[in-house]
Amino acid sequence: MDLGEKYFKNILSSLLLILFIGYFSGITMFPHTHVINGVTITHSHPYTGSPDNPDHTHTSVELNAINLILTFVAVIAVVLGFKSILSEGVHIKCIASDTGISSVIQRTVTLRGPPYTA
Repeated sequence: MDLGEKYFKNILSSLLLILFIGYFSGITMFPHTHVINGVTITHSHPYTGSPDNPDHTHTSVELNAINLILTFVAVIAVVLGFKSILSEGVHIKCIASDTGISSVIQRTVTLRGPPYTA
């Protein structure tokens, strides 16, 4: 791995960590509910007021934008998570012992194909 690739991975991992921290704090610290046309919509973002009575409203365009952003972030997180798992070999072993069955996740890097037998 050359220096540029290592630098890029460090920057990307730092940005993903910042994105995760921002997303996690946003969804845990500012949840609130709106009732619009009899439909209850619960979401989170920084706002003024209390959770029971947020001091703001949203247009339908804003609600659609919130939905698209949250969907985009969730899809990207899932795709990157699967990519990191599938980029290296992952083996899950089940081990039986006196206390029960436990599973062990073991990562291996395989740089060649499996052996060929005729």
